[in-house]
Amino acid sequence: MKKLLGILVLGLFLITPSQADDIRDLMIEKISVGDSLLNFYSKEQIEHNKDFIYKNKKFASFSEHNPSKFERFDQIQVHFKNNDNKYKIYSITGTIFFANDMPGCMKKKDTVINDISDLVKNAKRKDEAGKHQYDKSGKSLYWLNYFIFDSGDKIDTSCTDWSPPINWRDRFKLSITLKELRDFINFEAYK
Repeated sequence: MKKLLGILVLGLFLITPSQADDIRDLMIEKISVGDSLLNFYSKEQIEHNKDFIYKNKKFASFSEHNPSKFERFDQIQVHFKNNDNKYKIYSITGTIFFANDMPGCMKKKDTVINDISDLVKNAKRKDEAGKHQYDKSGKSLYWLNYFIFDSGDKIDTSCTDWSPPINWRDRFKLSITLKELRDFINFEAYK
């Protein structure tokens, strides 16, 4: 049974309290990795909003910013293989924007991390923080926590505090990513 990995005021809403042994059991806005994006959007919507964010075009992304449509997030983004007519989802990311409210973002992240820790006992947790590499001024900061499964699949949470030159909104992100996409990003995406 799939468990809804969605953010509420007090943390994650879970359909059942049992552990998640498979990352495909977790959901963001009722969407799971392994699902077909066609279950949620028409082929026309997907193709119209398809984007390539990597040099290598093997994977494409689809984003929707529609806070009134989503229960818990302001925006979602999914990745799928460019030539896959079934549009199998390899990652799902939910974003909540925190305009100049890094304490609120960090509180949300910490709550979610605690809930994930309770849910995925068999995953290895890693934490990191620092200056965001995208901002060459060195003024944008990030805080990242991730959980890696034995399979290589990954859940991560982050808060990013963007400095004024970047002109992006501060944000909380929760991502669920299959190993195949992680390997692509690490070894093929920029070739």
